[in-house]
Order: sequence, then structure tokens, then C-alpha cells
Amino acid sequence: MQKFRVEFYKFEVKSIAPTYEEVAYDDTFLEKHEGDTIWAIICAENREQALKKAKKFSNNLKSGVEA
Repeated sequence: MQKFRVEFYKFEVKSIAPTYEEVAYDDTFLEKHEGDTIWAIICAENREQALKKAKKFSNNLKSGVEA
């Protein structure tokens, strides 16, 4: 699995990039939140899968539904 850093702005995916940040094995992503910006580390097989997960998370944020 690869790790990708995803930036959300007002719940929309703004950027996605490979990263090597450490993530706890029992946590699927690490979140930081400042104002309207959220950063998350998403584990996925490739960038396409990471983007798919990020878009699903974005929709969950907008609707208030938990993943």
C-alpha cells in the first residue's frame, strides 16, 4: 500500500500527492484541520484508488454521513 496526502478545501479535493508520513496501523488516515482546509493521509494501492477514496470522504463530509 502507498500513502497519499490529500488536501480538502471546503470539503472538495484540492490536491493529492504521494507521501511517506507515518500513519498508525490501526488508523486509515491521519487528519489535520485548519479553518476550511483538511489534510488527510490515505492508504491506497495507487493514485487512482486514493482519489476515489478521497472523493468518497469528500461526499461524506458534505452530507454529514460517517464512513
